Amino acid sequence: EARAMGYQEQLAFVDSQLADLVKEREKFEAAYQRDIYTLDEFEEKMRDIRGKVNVLEVSRAKIESKLAETHSIEDQKRVVLIALGKVRAEVEQAKGEKRQPNELPFELKRKILSLLIDVIWVNSEERTFTIEGEIKGTFALGTDEDETASTPISGVTDNSLVFISGRRWRRCATCPSR
Repeated sequence: EARAMGYQEQLAFVDSQLADLVKEREKFEAAYQRDIYTLDEFEEKMRDIRGKVNVLEVSRAKIESKLAETHSIEDQKRVVLIALGKVRAEVEQAKGEKRQPNELPFELKRKILSLLIDVIWVNSEERTFTIEGEIKGTFALGTDEDETASTPISGVTDNSLVFISGRRWRRCATCPSR
């Protein structure tokens, strides 16, 4: 909300600057009509005003796009919070019934991941994968000594994330047919 308010204030400032330029242009037009300025002076002043107007309009368009992006991010955040609320409700219900939580529906998992992660790059030669998005980092797939666990390489400040990849997936991931 604070970011959106800041963009709104910037838009108001740009609009006031544009209004000031319109008044300035009208003053120069009136002065030219009274023969205060020559045609060359008037054209130079108008060229200067048009340049300022163009810069302000470009700035206004950028601010408007950032404002629209902020609304888009807020919508995505709301969807993630709703999905995580469903996850929390399932976990709380399972805790109350003293059982393991049910498997989350695939579509819910997919929705959460698609909002948090933009791209996952897999490098089968170096045996790493890189995550880009809200969650970032480069991680190693399991080593020969430890065939089931993967360990973080970079992008994680604590070692709370551990990725598991089984032997079957790793064999299939390196198949030439894929």
